[in-house]
Amino acid sequence: MLKRGVALLCSASFCASAWAQDPEFSQFYAAPVYLNPAFAGTTVNPKFHINFRDQFPSISHAYVTMAVSYDQYFEDFHSGLGVQLLGDVAGEGIYSTYTILGVYSYQANLSRGFALKFGLHGGMTQKRLDPAKIFYGDQINPITGFYDPGNNINPTTETSALNNTLLHAELGTGFLGYSEYFFFGGSVKHINNPVQTFRSDFTARLPARYTAHIGAAIPFGGKRNDVTLSPNILYTQQASFRQLNAGTYLKSGPVFGGAWFRYVFNNPDAVIITIGAQFGIFRSAYSYDLTLSDLSGHSGGAHEISVTLNLDDLPEAKKSPSAEFLKCPALF
Repeated sequence: MLKRGVALLCSASFCASAWAQDPEFSQFYAAPVYLNPAFAGTTVNPKFHINFRDQFPSISHAYVTMAVSYDQYFEDFHSGLGVQLLGDVAGEGIYSTYTILGVYSYQANLSRGFALKFGLHGGMTQKRLDPAKIFYGDQINPITGFYDPGNNINPTTETSALNNTLLHAELGTGFLGYSEYFFFGGSVKHINNPVQTFRSDFTARLPARYTAHIGAAIPFGGKRNDVTLSPNILYTQQASFRQLNAGTYLKSGPVFGGAWFRYVFNNPDAVIITIGAQFGIFRSAYSYDLTLSDLSGHSGGAHEISVTLNLDDLPEAKKSPSAEFLKCPALF
């Protein structure tokens, strides 16, 4: 119990004053508009994504993240539109973040085989501290910890200088270039550098997050083309934090899987294994992050589930009647 209380106190101090890093998904292409707003509208018909991630479950489920998004392409306007909802809860609820974003993209076909998309997202983020879960040093009893023998929380004489709720605007942009089998792109989040502190006696701002990604979808399997290899690389930087993901997916018929290595510069972070399947409009995958850092053996890794409903895969779905729409390579 004592260790739990100290961990929560440390979490509160960090959230009050430090630059925070964004939640992330190991299956980043299963959360495309979260990765890059230019991915909005890669299908003519509606597409829905649901993502759930439980990171470090052995440390009292330190980070639990869920995202839901919708997007589709509107040919009359050469544009994609979407909406994204994100919820992230850290430290058993001591620190929570909720974001709602509108997403827009414009597609320019430079030729019959190559297109560029430019994307924007904008919305609001609410961050909240739960004061009932913040413990202070004067609450520690040397024998019973933060609780008395009756399991009641010990009182404190501390007064908090923290505001419980923080609300700020969120702005980002991105681009995507692609042909039938190849794609590349980049995005920037927090271009408005929103205030990121719960304290009123000083101001800290959230640094912009830069992401670059590149990959391919290479068909095999002879005339049937039912086997696809998809190597991908992603690089992310936010202030001094830098991360590189490299790996590949392999799809055969309705089943696919993949292996990835995530490297946080100067620190190997995790090996990621993904398995999944697609049946009609329904696609789902599970991944596990095997921690390689000093937390190995203590964190429990990370469990992640993604679900995609792509109405473009319906047999009776509306298809693009012209070359105005060039579809991005199918990802998993």
